[in-house]
This record gives sequence, structure tokens and C-alpha cells, in this order.
Amino acid sequence: MPEPRITERRPVESEQWSIRALREPTLLLTATYIATSAIGLWASYCFYKPFGIAVLDYMQPADFLVAALHDPMYFLVVLAGAFLSWLGSRIDAFRERKPHRVEAIRESRWWGSIVFPRWRDKLTDRGFTAEYVFAAMLLGIAAWLIHGYTGMQSQRVLAGQGARILLTYNNHDAPEPRQPILLGTTTAWVFVYWPEAHAAEAIPQGQVARIGYRLPMRAAKTTDAR
Repeated sequence: MPEPRITERRPVESEQWSIRALREPTLLLTATYIATSAIGLWASYCFYKPFGIAVLDYMQPADFLVAALHDPMYFLVVLAGAFLSWLGSRIDAFRERKPHRVEAIRESRWWGSIVFPRWRDKLTDRGFTAEYVFAAMLLGIAAWLIHGYTGMQSQRVLAGQGARILLTYNNHDAPEPRQPILLGTTTAWVFVYWPEAHAAEAIPQGQVARIGYRLPMRAAKTTDAR
């Protein structure tokens, strides 16, 4: 049986990339914020789509900057993807430094071909380092996770399970008799869902005087005095 051929490859830049990220934390924070903002915009689009609201058309530049701050889950997704990307770059660096060891692991361990797939050798030969591959994985996995997460939230609201609000329009002393579910807000718009009418509405913020929240009643505690 012929021995597998092991070709020498250019060392990847994963170590230099990691060192640069540590030496320039501003670059790392900027990249993290941009990725989180992109995921926040994608989440907003997925959440409002079942209600027929093209939310991106209602957003202003300031809304794009804070899209990622509506839910901490978006930041957690970016952190998880960044960790997977870093872990993959470490594995890729080991594969480049010790190709003979990697080939031995592939032949002797059942998980060798999973951790060190051969298609990565072909991509590396073509100049695609770990950063390119795992950045694509990060975007794909994050988009899939956010789509599922926001989909569950949308279905919950469509079933009428969201928290009701007390909506009062301008020039009105009392809130509306019907209590909608607040979907969210932007700089200039308020989005609500009316479960009874099964309809969503975008209301200019200039027409809203105030928004109230009805808290659940707690049963009073009684004690026996003896």
C-alpha cells in the first residue's frame, strides 16, 4: 500500500492574526461590533417578517448602529462563533506545523478525519486560511441560529402570548380599550400586534403619547396570628 504523500505548505497566518488581535484590541472590538450589528439586523428582519413588516425600511442610520443591543442573545451568538473560529485556527496551525503527526492521527484515530479533514489541505493550498473558512462558518451558523430563535419568538407573539401594553395616542386621555402586544420600536416608529384582529401596525412615534405596562397581580400573603 503506497504511503500517503505529504506536501509542504505555506504556514498559515493564524498565529499572526491572533497576535495582531491581541496587540490591537480596538480592531478586535470593532470587528465584534460589526458582526453583532449584522446579526442584529438579520434578527430584526427575521422577527418582523411573519408580521408583514419590512422593518429595514423603517430604520434610520442610528437604528442600524444599535440593532445588536435589543437582545443579548445576539452577542452570545457572536462570542460562540468567535470561539469556534479561534479553536479552528488553532487546529489549522497544528496541522500546518506537524503534517506528519496529523497524517498519523488520521490513520490511527476514528476522529482524525473529522478534526483534520483533507479538504482543508486543498483549501490551504489555494490560499484559504482558517480565518476565511471559519468566518464563513460563523456567518452561516449564526444566521441559522438567529433565524430559529426569532422564529420561535414570532410564533409566540402570533399565538397571543406576548406581554400586553396600554397604548395611549396623542390627544387621548385614556389608553386604547384593546391592549396590543409591543413588537419593538425604532427611532421614529412603534410596532404593535393586535391579537384580536390578527394584524400588525407601524405607528409613528409622534402619534404615541405614552406606553404603559400592566404587571401581573401577585396574591397577597396571609399569615395566621396566634
